[in-house]
Amino acid sequence: MPVKRPIPGRRSHVIAESELLDAWLRDTEFRRNQDFDRLTHIHRGRTLRAEVQQSRQKMLAKVAALQTQVAATFRAAERLTQRAFSPEEEG
Repeated sequence: MPVKRPIPGRRSHVIAESELLDAWLRDTEFRRNQDFDRLTHIHRGRTLRAEVQQSRQKMLAKVAALQTQVAATFRAAERLTQRAFSPEEEG
C-alpha cells in the first residue's frame, strides 16, 4: 500500500497521495484478475504520457527562446533600417 509515515513508528500517523492510492487500487485489481497485458499497457501509457509532458516542456522552453531571438532580430533590423533611411549629417 503506497502510504508514508511522517514520524517513524508502528502506530504513528500515515499519509498517502490520492493519485498513488487510485493507481495502487487499479493495479491490484488487474493483478487479482491476472490481466498483466492490460497492466503492461497502462504502465506503458503512463510512461509515454510522462515523456510527452517532458518533451512539451522542452519544446515550450525552445519556443520561448526562439521568440526572444526573433524579437531581438526585429529590433536590430529596425535600428538598421532607421540608420539607412535617416538623413545623414554632413560634417
